[in-house]
Amino acid sequence: MRKTLYTLLILAMVSSFTAVALGAATVASVIVAPAFSDIAGADGEFELAALGAMGVFAGDAGLGGAVRPTDPMNRAEFCKVVITAMGKASIAAGLGGLTPTFTDGAAIPNWAWGFVNAAQMMGIITGYADGSFKAGNPVSYREAATMLVRAVPGHTAQVPAGVWPYNYLWYALDNDFTGGADLSFPTLPCPRGDMAMMVYATMQVDQLKVDGDPFIYHTSILHERLFTDETLEDYEVSATTNTVHFDVSGTEKLAAKVVLAKSPSLEGLRNLPVDFIFRQGPRFVHR
Repeated sequence: MRKTLYTLLILAMVSSFTAVALGAATVASVIVAPAFSDIAGADGEFELAALGAMGVFAGDAGLGGAVRPTDPMNRAEFCKVVITAMGKASIAAGLGGLTPTFTDGAAIPNWAWGFVNAAQMMGIITGYADGSFKAGNPVSYREAATMLVRAVPGHTAQVPAGVWPYNYLWYALDNDFTGGADLSFPTLPCPRGDMAMMVYATMQVDQLKVDGDPFIYHTSILHERLFTDETLEDYEVSATTNTVHFDVSGTEKLAAKVVLAKSPSLEGLRNLPVDFIFRQGPRFVHR
């Protein structure tokens, strides 16, 4: 997946199109940089910043803290990331009081119950042959790829018959679920940097109809929230507060919070191509 050299991530846009049209001039943004303290130069640096900006992955201490990009994450943690990335955190919240039905459900950390339940309900996870989930086990590349393919509606039915995990691995690679992650050793634990590349790529995969055909219009999580290769032509920073508002390619795109990636300052991004990711914003209707 191609990325611009300089990248700017917008965490949250005003909540409605009306607010943008009528109240844009009154909105300012707080700058947060860097996204995390230990990702500079790491594999998945941009994608980790993107997931942090969108509230999908917070690491150990939230924005500005450490995320340990070369460390693995366990299966419970990966469930949380996938469910949040797919916009189903509210479903997980509603299921958070139910002990998962796996044979080791009581051993799953309480904070993960809702995410594990949601993932099971959505068919993203099925557990092991003995009925267990093993929440503390590191998630492997093959497990991560399988869960991500299952997370986007319509794709599971298109995975060719064959021996798992190779059928899921080939499908994930062929259908843009993996980003820049190297899946050459599928049984190894998936480090957080590669996790971020895979999840960010999956958020750009469109859903499919039941028959496997694509919808007329794009249906990915990031559709109309991701703007690539925009030029940051102008911006104004308040002299008294750490706020900023933008004018991008002649159109104001304002945010409540801004996360910078691969650049230490806004000034370094002026007149350069940048990417904007809106955590919230209008979902335009195509005609």
